Amino acid sequence: MIKRFCGMLILLTFQLEGRCQNRSFKEEFEYTLNLLKENRSISDEILINLIPNNESEFESYYAFYSDFDWKNDWEKINKKIGEKVYQGEEPFFTHFMNLSAFVHRDSVEDEFLTDFYYDIDFVIENNSKHFCEIYPTLKSEAQDNTSDWLTDYCE
Repeated sequence: MIKRFCGMLILLTFQLEGRCQNRSFKEEFEYTLNLLKENRSISDEILINLIPNNESEFESYYAFYSDFDWKNDWEKINKKIGEKVYQGEEPFFTHFMNLSAFVHRDSVEDEFLTDFYYDIDFVIENNSKHFCEIYPTLKSEAQDNTSDWLTDYCE
């Protein structure tokens, strides 16, 4: 089975440029940023794979946020993802909640941390029923980091 991005998109990627080389998360993110710069569309299948699933992927994700040269494009990608998350659309919603497992005070600047948890609060407040339903499926670290909202909205 081909990893991550390539699995479901093998036909799409060959149609685009013949790519699909088991790229790392960082390479996938760079590839997508370049698609944006070329004004090409980005499918949901590509977007979902740009939400980090582990600490290493989060480090790459955050590095793009911190890089002035990529920041505007990073924000465009996150706006596209955020629209899906705010609507409670799966699998974006659950992946975004699991992202909280990697956002630590010691690993990100305060502005990022504040914005991230403001977004989490907004998303949960507007999708509380959905949050309560998916909470048991979240990674344990994500459950720990969102447990206050569980108490506020689910009990």
